[in-house]
Amino acid sequence: MAFRLVTVALNFLLLLMFVFYFIGHGLPQHPILWVSATLWFVTPVVTLLFIRKSQ
Repeated sequence: MAFRLVTVALNFLLLLMFVFYFIGHGLPQHPILWVSATLWFVTPVVTLLFIRKSQ
């Protein structure tokens, strides 16, 4: 159970990184930065959905 809580907390931190990246830097100009920002959003969302489904 503790592992699940740590995983959820770290995934929420990744989502916060996604949000604050755009607040701090604005929209990225380079495609690599768009890919990186997309991964910061997609990875934690998929993980959280998987955790929710497996409960």
